[in-house]
Amino acid sequence: MSLREGQANDALHNLRIHLCNKAVLFQTMVRQAKSQALKTRAWSQVTSVQQAVSLCASIYTKTRMQIMKLDKGHGQLQKYKPLLREQLKVSTAVGDPNACGQ
Repeated sequence: MSLREGQANDALHNLRIHLCNKAVLFQTMVRQAKSQALKTRAWSQVTSVQQAVSLCASIYTKTRMQIMKLDKGHGQLQKYKPLLREQLKVSTAVGDPNACGQ
């Protein structure tokens, strides 16, 4: 059980890193690309990061299913909730560019 918990935590950690990387790529590469070649290169990088996000989400989902099988009243299902499709999307929109922390 502890190995599955560690695997789920690692998958969630990697998922967060890849989603942050995707947001940074959108802001620094995709939006700032001036030519078609640069846009194509930027979108290929975003696609590769999206594949990594999908892989981490798949690992987490499969690990969660194994935790469900192993969990016998330990209450781990409240800690490891299912991933929703909305949680795997990244928003790079800035509401107020002059606000603190933007």
